[in-house]
Amino acid sequence: MGNEKNRKLEEILGRVETPSYILDLDRVRSNIQLIKSSVPYPNFQIHYALFSNDNEGLLQLIRDK
Repeated sequence: MGNEKNRKLEEILGRVETPSYILDLDRVRSNIQLIKSSVPYPNFQIHYALFSNDNEGLLQLIRDK
């Protein structure tokens, strides 16, 4: 799977201008799951600062996880 992601990343990098911000949403999902499973507190919530990145897809992913 890593090689496929590397190929896709190289493809994207060939089309976008720099500087660019590229997110691996699969990695974001797994990190959210890891954080949530590592914190033993009930009602634990992840908060995210919109001014750092207000990408709608990212915000929806964080909200839905």
